[in-house]
Amino acid sequence: MIQTNIKRILYRNSLIILLLILFFNNAISQNDPSIEDDPNRNWDGITHWSRYIIMSPKYMGPNALPVPEIRNGLLNDEIEFEISTEYHFMKGDNTYNLFSKLYFPFAKNKIAVELYGVPVEYYQMDSSLRYERKTFFLEGEGFA
Repeated sequence: MIQTNIKRILYRNSLIILLLILFFNNAISQNDPSIEDDPNRNWDGITHWSRYIIMSPKYMGPNALPVPEIRNGLLNDEIEFEISTEYHFMKGDNTYNLFSKLYFPFAKNKIAVELYGVPVEYYQMDSSLRYERKTFFLEGEGFA
């Protein structure tokens, strides 16, 4: 009886923390540099910059389209948390990032939620790749 109540309290508190992370997470994105100063951008000064981005995996970088882990339909009944580092090297583009994953089962072998993503990355791109990808930043390196 006591163990059941403790498990309920742990699940409830974990669920509250998970919801707080999901709904109150501050997303950091690209700033507004002075892109009108760069003649190679061909920006008209009016159109939002997102209209210039090519939505294709080739142009989005190494963390653009993450592939989820395949579990073959089997669910663990233990809470899992993982944090690791990754790096990607390509000619003209080096990226280092953190990877984090949270696996939270709600009902034994029936329902689970898995969250994964890249909370922070450091990238370095040369100017030719930056122009090809039509990035918003004028500098070729930074954090995202």
